[in-house]
Amino acid sequence: MDLCAFGGLDPYSQQTIYPAYASLITSLLDIHLTPPTPSSSADPVSPTFEILEAGTGHGGLTLYLARALTAGNPPVPAPIQSQINSSRPNPLSSPSPEEEAYRASRSAALHTIDAEQAHSKFAQNVVRDFRRGIYYPVVDFHAGKVSDWLEQRLSAAEPRLLSHVILDLPSAHKEFALAEKAMQTAGSLLVFAPSITQLADCVRTVREERLGLVLERVLEVGTGMAGGREWDLREVRVRPPRSERRPKAVVGGEEAFASETEAVEVQDEKRGSSAEGSEAEAEIGSEGQTDASSVLAASDVAAEIKQGRREMVCRPKVGIRTSGGGFIGVWRKMRHKEDSAV
Repeated sequence: MDLCAFGGLDPYSQQTIYPAYASLITSLLDIHLTPPTPSSSADPVSPTFEILEAGTGHGGLTLYLARALTAGNPPVPAPIQSQINSSRPNPLSSPSPEEEAYRASRSAALHTIDAEQAHSKFAQNVVRDFRRGIYYPVVDFHAGKVSDWLEQRLSAAEPRLLSHVILDLPSAHKEFALAEKAMQTAGSLLVFAPSITQLADCVRTVREERLGLVLERVLEVGTGMAGGREWDLREVRVRPPRSERRPKAVVGGEEAFASETEAVEVQDEKRGSSAEGSEAEAEIGSEGQTDASSVLAASDVAAEIKQGRREMVCRPKVGIRTSGGGFIGVWRKMRHKEDSAV
């Protein structure tokens, strides 16, 4: 049975990433590993390719990532493979000494963590059951908070930086700062979210915390969207409505605008052919004229959102309830936070 068919068999007891989305996410990471050579295996300072998957869930994405990383590791010895096939693990059981020694020799590894121990155990068995555990030795399963795991890793004397990080979490933007510190330069930070507003929170977090991350692309995935549909997700400055702009003087019967740019914008409005993007901004600005009660209600909602009591939901509906689909955001680490321009 192939990986795609196997991923659709098990009952989904928790949120899952479907096989088509898992395949797309893996391809976006652009993983190309070569089998280790005897010289590289003997080199103790040989670089290790490591990926963090935060939000194990069902384990569907875990299988696809593990398959991509398997090529970078030496073959699993027959005794260890036989031991893996012999019995199912206890919840997050420790590997045997032989398996531990093999894991220490890996050139590529996948760390997957879930807040629920039951979810991690379920995914552990899913990976172990596929083709007699062929990809099981690639994966290290963890249970707990992502922030705790990252802080523990960064607290090491010589922390190994991650090649890529994948966040499949309700509030992924809260983990961006730690994830950026734990990543190698040019590594990818990928977020999978059911709502586009969750990716908008990530965009704001990168700007507010001055992180060295650049948004490369945003894709919407769903039924009939082969390869995903590109979205333009960015922050823009909203131009205030006409009534709130700086006063203008009348010179020679013509209005003297505060700047040449403003004059051009007003002329464009009069002609009805404003530049790209300005039309939408003008519409937003005109809608900003509300009565006092509406402004007060909006401020109350904004305060609740800031305090974490509210989150926006913005997603397409399929029939009576939402089924499948989501959004993928890919950021690239370009520099360390300390090197960011002020």
